[in-house]
Amino acid sequence: VEIVCNSTIKHMNYHPTNSTIAITVSNSTSTQTHGFCRLTIPHEIMAPPYNVTVDGNPVEYKIIFENETLGIIYFTYQHSTLEIVVIPENSTLMTMTLMLTITSTLTLITIIKKKRIQNP
Repeated sequence: VEIVCNSTIKHMNYHPTNSTIAITVSNSTSTQTHGFCRLTIPHEIMAPPYNVTVDGNPVEYKIIFENETLGIIYFTYQHSTLEIVVIPENSTLMTMTLMLTITSTLTLITIIKKKRIQNP
């Protein structure tokens, strides 16, 4: 998966067991209010159509290129620290909820560890 965006990418995970891409982004500057992502997704890891959510809310995306081997999608979002999840459209809501929970938990653990290191 190739990512082009104007946000700071904090984490990116691909979960092959359920073909889920999870990305945590934050604004690059304190004045940045909107972000965009352009994702290149090889069909061998996830075939279209996709479900894209930002912090659990569905977002519309545009397919800007597609061929036999890959798709390139583009979407925008309002900024803060956000979790973007891309799953195949045929995945169940339960799978998406589970992945959001797991990714959020891992992000929270990382933040807590960083704070402990900074403030011993």
